[in-house]
Amino acid sequence: MPKMIAVAALVGVFLTGASWSVADVKVEHDPSVDFSVYKTYSWTKGMDANSPELQEYLEGRIDAELAAKGLHKVEEGGDLQVATHAYSLSGATSGANYVYSPTWEVGIVSARAQEFTVGTLMVDLIDAASNRNVWQAAAEESFGERNDNKIRKKVDKITRKMFKSYPPR
Repeated sequence: MPKMIAVAALVGVFLTGASWSVADVKVEHDPSVDFSVYKTYSWTKGMDANSPELQEYLEGRIDAELAAKGLHKVEEGGDLQVATHAYSLSGATSGANYVYSPTWEVGIVSARAQEFTVGTLMVDLIDAASNRNVWQAAAEESFGERNDNKIRKKVDKITRKMFKSYPPR
């Protein structure tokens, strides 16, 4: 009986793995631009997220970050145009493990499958007068199975990280 309990415990350990990564955010800007001249921004078309609710949430988070940096949103004619490009790829991974315990003279084979989503978010700030991209941030994040609350929390962290050093000095 102790062998069976130990085997069940080992199988449980192998079947309950999940991986979460920390978003890698990259920010680039045109060093010749004086960002202090920008006071307002408007939204322009990019590539929306695959759900209208998520796109609305993204725009709200970016609005909050830009407001915190002193920029004011206007419906049209802003000094900057803001565009997001959000897309995701879903799939599944699988794996198997074999563990042999000479103490118990038992071998264990375990298999697991895990769904995943990789999401990419890019934010462009475009100078409205020249129609030139002057600032861009990009992040890629891996998620386990889809969970809207976890996605929103990650979006919060990602957007904070993107705008942490805005305006560039």
